Amino acid sequence: MDTLMSVVTEDVTAVSPVGPIEGAQAFRAFWANFGRMFSRIDLVGAYGDD
Repeated sequence: MDTLMSVVTEDVTAVSPVGPIEGAQAFRAFWANFGRMFSRIDLVGAYGDD
């Protein structure tokens, strides 16, 4: 979880199977539950302004 959160900003906005997620705290809460289904996650790409 710490590795995932290291690339997330406080103002993150994401679309999930349960609806929109806004903010790092909500993003962490979503992945804390949803991520339990996975044994491994690989970052394939990241797109943004930086």
